[in-house]
Amino acid sequence: MLRLEALRLANRPDQFDEVAIDYCVTYEVSPPSWEKAQVHLRISGNALSTSSPQSTVQPAGLDTGIAFLESTMTDAMNTAALMELSGQLSGDISETLQLMTDQLGGASLVTIACPKLIRLDFMAAGDLLNWVLARRSENRAVVFTDAHRLVALFFGAMGINEHAKVKVRHV
Repeated sequence: MLRLEALRLANRPDQFDEVAIDYCVTYEVSPPSWEKAQVHLRISGNALSTSSPQSTVQPAGLDTGIAFLESTMTDAMNTAALMELSGQLSGDISETLQLMTDQLGGASLVTIACPKLIRLDFMAAGDLLNWVLARRSENRAVVFTDAHRLVALFFGAMGINEHAKVKVRHV
């Protein structure tokens, strides 16, 4: 618990989730959930840092629950759509998924970047699975990129990885 709290204070959500998985397996109870610290921690020294190797990921927008950034079309043929999910997805996310569907156009490849996707719950993952299945029925390929390992594992548990490619983030 002390290690989890230290990682939370150091603003290291990736390492926090990895330790939380170990905690869950070891003690067979649910670990505490990630919450952004209300204090700022500064460690001085040349070799010490409070940021992870890829410190560009900031857990911004967590208070809003769902964060969706505009999608943009890529490729000269408009055959790919690039979208991003971020924050926490919980409950009914049909409005977010409808926004994503509206942005697809004629794209045959849908790439959804997930480096800022912190967490999703069972209901949101179910909605996302249904959305992926609907895209597959339209002969579109869906790829989730830069997903956190815990999110990718949950995608696997929900069966999303059977219908869409899920690429984990490499640090």
